[in-house]
Order: sequence, then structure tokens, then C-alpha cells
Amino acid sequence: MERIIIWAAVLAISLIVEGFTAALVSIWFVPSAAVCLLLEIAGVKNLYIQIVVFAVVSAVFLLLMRKKIKASFSKGTSKTNVDALIDKTGVVETDIPEGGVGRILVNGMSWAAFTEENRSVLAGEKVKVLEVIGVKLRCIPVEQEALAPTSDIVGKQARVERRIDNFYASGTVVCDGKAYLAKSSDNEIINENEIVAITAVEDGKVVCERISAGVPANK
Repeated sequence: MERIIIWAAVLAISLIVEGFTAALVSIWFVPSAAVCLLLEIAGVKNLYIQIVVFAVVSAVFLLLMRKKIKASFSKGTSKTNVDALIDKTGVVETDIPEGGVGRILVNGMSWAAFTEENRSVLAGEKVKVLEVIGVKLRCIPVEQEALAPTSDIVGKQARVERRIDNFYASGTVVCDGKAYLAKSSDNEIINENEIVAITAVEDGKVVCERISAGVPANK
């Protein structure tokens, strides 16, 4: 009678704990205690047999439930503040030179950042965070939607983001971190990452002249 009470208590406690936590911390003891309770009622009074049965049934049930248990424990884990930066879009604060490190602003905080681009990424450009490596963020530039240009950008320098070819399609340039539709002043083809001077604004596009194939600082 005493063991019936013990196994019944184990069964009840396991159910109560699981009911309150719903975290799969004691659910595998329920069938084990139930089997041992039935053994005691059926006349199998050997304590060692009951303990072995309890352990074996618990182990088997634990193996069967391991996927759900793993999911239960991982479900409550959340990304750290650093991991949460991945896939976020930031704005370049300090130019990121080719092969070097600059700074970006993301989630309201300034971070050291670098890219694997074959060009500098300039202040004001948008970047997407791909990976956190130590205290640095590996990023990739985000192609920006072209804006309608205004005359105040005439005379400034810009970087060609998408190839300028007047005969086939409009290119785009980035100036002060903003993208604009662009065309060449003399119908020459200007390739990506070349540096141009904005000489005029016509028909919703900036008119450009090639300066060099390099990227100037602070543009």
C-alpha cells in the first residue's frame, strides 16, 4: 500500500510540475510512474524491478521526446543584441575604404564596419549587415532607389552605381549618400564605381562628366 502511494505521488507531482511549467521537464516521469504503479497493484512487489522499470521507461520516453525537448529549450532563447544586427540596414557614418574599416550607424549605435567590395563605400550610403565578426560588422551596400535631383547638387562629385549608357538604359550615381538617375554629357559609357562631376540637371536626371576611375575621400 505504501508503494502505491509513493508511485501515485510521483505520478501526481510530475503531472502538476508539467502542468505549471509546460516545459517538458517532468513529462517523461508520468508513464514511468504509471507503469510502476500498475506493477505494484499487479503484485510485482520487488523494489529493484520497479526502479529498473522506472529508469528504462523514463529513458525510452526521453529518447522519443528529445526533438520536442530540444525545440522547447531553444524556443525560449532569443538573439543577443549583437546577433540582432544581422540583416539590419545601416547608414555609413565614416567612409569604408576598399580593404579598410569605416563606421556605420545601425539601431542607433555606431559600429566599426567593413565590406568586401572592390570600392570604397561612402558616408551616407546604406549598407546591410551580413555578419558580426568580433567587434566589426561585415556589410554589403544596398542599392538605393533613385531620387529626383535638384539643382543644388550641380558641381558635386558622385560615384557611378549603375553603368551609364545613354543609348541603352539610364545609369545611377550616388552623391551625398543618395542615388540619382544619370546620363553622360557626351554620350560616353561610364562604368560602375567611376567618379563623375555633376554638371547639370535635365529631365529628372543628373548630367555627368567622367573625372577618374578612383573614389575620392568624403564623397
